[in-house]
Order: sequence, then structure tokens, then C-alpha cells
Amino acid sequence: MADTQPYNENAEMAVLAVCLLEPSSIRLIDLHADEFFLSKNKRIYNLMKELDKGDKDIDIVSLSENKDDSVYISKLITQNVSSYNIETYAEIVRDCSNRRRAIQTAGHMATQAYNMKEPFVTGEYVTSIMEIDRGKMDDSTIKDGIRLFDDWQEKRIELNHSGQMDKFPKTHIQGLDNVLIMLEPKQVTILAGEPGVGKTMLSQQIIEANTQTGRIVFSLEMNIERLVARMISAKSGVPVSAMRMGLPGDDGTLLQRIRASYKAFEDQKIFLRCKPRMTVENMYSEIAKIRAQGNEIGLVVIDYFGLIDENSPSASPNEKDDIKSQKVQRMTRELDVHTILIDTYNKNQFGSKHGSMGGIYGSVRKVYDVDNAITLTLGERTVGGVQIFADIVKSRDAEGSIGRIGMLRENGKPVIREMTAAELSMATDEDDTKNKWK
Repeated sequence: MADTQPYNENAEMAVLAVCLLEPSSIRLIDLHADEFFLSKNKRIYNLMKELDKGDKDIDIVSLSENKDDSVYISKLITQNVSSYNIETYAEIVRDCSNRRRAIQTAGHMATQAYNMKEPFVTGEYVTSIMEIDRGKMDDSTIKDGIRLFDDWQEKRIELNHSGQMDKFPKTHIQGLDNVLIMLEPKQVTILAGEPGVGKTMLSQQIIEANTQTGRIVFSLEMNIERLVARMISAKSGVPVSAMRMGLPGDDGTLLQRIRASYKAFEDQKIFLRCKPRMTVENMYSEIAKIRAQGNEIGLVVIDYFGLIDENSPSASPNEKDDIKSQKVQRMTRELDVHTILIDTYNKNQFGSKHGSMGGIYGSVRKVYDVDNAITLTLGERTVGGVQIFADIVKSRDAEGSIGRIGMLRENGKPVIREMTAAELSMATDEDDTKNKWK
């Protein structure tokens, strides 16, 4: 009768495959080993849980107890699955488990109902019926919450004392970091501004500066040559315009500077994915593949939000933006990275309430599901370059920090830096909104 029981072998294999490709995914689901139908899948999943609980690697070697296991696990790795869908796979496995439990319970009830020699007490089955639908509701008490928080705080103290806290990404611009503290894992920062203000330039500086972790750039607008040209320009000081013109009148000096800058990137783990019309699911899959190859990824840049593809035919443009924003937030949390999400807007203003979730108005109102919002505004031209004002809102960490800093996009070198006190005192802002942010 086993073959008549409801189960989905593909879903069971998909869960195991994702846990192999992205081991941390096992913490996103609350499946029990006994919810798998096939005994080999049940045994492998149980071993995965034990390895994860003991902070050990989940890999082929650790899971292969015999030759047959090794062959089967190798087959799992070749499955065409996406780590983004692990919760969906897990829900299918659980649904089948619930159906089997219901059939079993109903069978016992029917047997007892037909047994006229014994009293029939429905209350005996209440517990079994209530346990059938194993949900994902967080039923923790405040004591549980305090325990979890205390564990988290202890780990942060350990990271600080060991110097490991320095591995968390930062913008490496003091004024921004004073407000943001760090680019916290599992958080999204929206970096928005009018066209040409320097959003991509700033994001690339942040990517380059955080050498302590792997980084990935998803460019949905530029091809790889244009993207790398900007990075080389920032390092060498040679304008992209000169590169495009073939370095006219150059005696070889500029070319030497360009090639000398290559060394700065030789040992850096910066992964570039340049392709139009990528979906959030595509990005999730790419990050998972890179990690499966043994690479750490701590910082993700998406350039830019407006070009992310979303296959929801019936949704309006605003609804699609909302869906994309929520997917980026989910990807960021599940993969334990920090995501910088770049977008363009046309008017220099926030929503009616400062500190809301990045409620930036452009030609239409956009509300992003983000943790931090940085909006860049062009100021006046100076002798040294172009002023840029950055308004920062940190809205999901209770403090609700709000700040404004002045930055300078230098003429002589393609770089954005914080303005000195002297430079800032000389700067003027057309609408005179600068003072209210101090």
C-alpha cells in the first residue's frame, strides 16, 4: 500500500538539493525528518540537521555513509532547483506528510467506529488531528525571545573582542557610517538619486573598499566593459571619457596608469553579472551557485531597481515594484547578505514622513521595503568638483537616525569623498534644507 500514499519525490529531492547547494537554507524551514516519505531522504535530511546543529559542513563527504549514498547525493546536486524556492518545496513535502497523517488517523477512527464491542470516544483523536497541520507560527514567549536575544548579543560581543566585527561591510565614508554603523547582514539599503548624481560611482567605491568579504554586482544596464571601465577609472584616475576616445595624445602614461591599476583587483573576490532583464530569482540563484563553489558573499549591489524584471502579467507597475522590493528583502535575509539597491528618482523629496521605509517620490510614489535609505542630491559646482548631499534614514533599528552629509565628486579623480568642514561651510544649498538635518 506504500505506493498509494501521497508523497512527492521531486519535492523531497529538491529540499535536499538546496540544502547541499546552500547549507544555511536548512534553517529557513522547520521540516522534521519524519515528514519525508522515502526512508533514504528521511535519513539524509536527519543527518543534515545534526551536522547543522553541530556547526559542521553539509557536503557529500559528511553525508555519504556508503557508496550508494555517494551516488545518490551526487545525483541530488545535479537537480535543477532554486534556493529561492526552498520554502515552496518544503511546503509540498509537509502537505504530503499531513495528508498521510490524516489518512492514518482516519483509518484508526474508522476501525474503531466499526468495532461495536468497544466504546467509540472521538476525544482520543483530538490530539492526533490537531498535530496533523504542522504550521510555521512563531509561538515563542518573551522568555524565549530574551534567550534568543541574549545569544545574539553574546555573539556580537565575541565578534567585537576578536576583531571579527571589522568584517562587516561599511561604506567607508565616515559621515554615512556614523549613521548606518555598518551595512548589517540581512538588511537592504536603497541608494537613490537623480540621474548623473553618482549612485553607481559610490556603490562601486563601497564594493571595492570591502575587501574582507566576497562581493557581487548585478548590472542590468551596463555591459561588463563599461562597468569595469568605471572601476578602473576610479582606481587609475583616468576619466572614462578619455578611455572611450582611445586616450588621444597619450604618450603611454595614461595607459601605464590604467594597467597599473589592474593589480588592485587581482586578488579581490568581486563577481560581476551583467545582463538585462534579470529577475530577483535569477540573482538568488547566481549567489547560491557562487557560494556552492566555496566563495563567501557578504555584499550585493543591484544596479538598478527599475530594470529588475518581474513576471507578474496582471500586476500594475506600482504593484510590480512592491513585489520586487519584497523579493529583494527576502533574498537578502535568507542569504544573510547586505544588499545595496540602486534606483533613480526625479524630484528631491521624501514622503510626508521622514523615516518611513524609503518613501521617495519620483514621477510616481515609490515605497521600498528597505532598512536604510540614502538619497543623493546634486549641489553646486565648485573648484574641486561637484557637491553631492546625502540624506540618510536608518529606520528599522529603533533609533530612526536621520542625517545629512556633504560629499564632493572630485574633478581630478573619479571619486566621491566626504567634504571637509571648510568645504562644507562654503557650500550652499538652493532650497536651504541643509540646516534642518543638522
